[in-house]
Amino acid sequence: MKLKSLMHSFFSVSLVFAATLSVVQVAVSEVKTEQGKCSDWLAWTERIPGQQPTLYVTGKCTFPTDGYSVWLERVKPQKSNSVNLVLNRVIDTPAGRASAIESEEEVKYGEDTSFGFAYESVTILPDGVKIPVK
Repeated sequence: MKLKSLMHSFFSVSLVFAATLSVVQVAVSEVKTEQGKCSDWLAWTERIPGQQPTLYVTGKCTFPTDGYSVWLERVKPQKSNSVNLVLNRVIDTPAGRASAIESEEEVKYGEDTSFGFAYESVTILPDGVKIPVK
């Protein structure tokens, strides 16, 4: 009889643990979706005669509600003479109440570059997306 009672206790604890684990997994998933889903990344260098070249990066991010803002910041320090620019995607979450309507925000970044130097790619963190520069 003690074995049966012991097994019942073990299965009860296992079920409670499994239920707790499921709750934890849901909470982690919610954090990920709060960061938005970004796509349609483009990077190019604009060269106008007599002016310094400018690198542009654009994309779109979708969020579960309105009120989000998103921008790109240069990661410091960059590797010396690297042909890959590393940018960090920064998200400002809504303050207060937000409507439950999915929203899309454009992301735009621009940076003057040096004459005779050209980036070949841009990496967006924390996603690790690497975009070729056209």
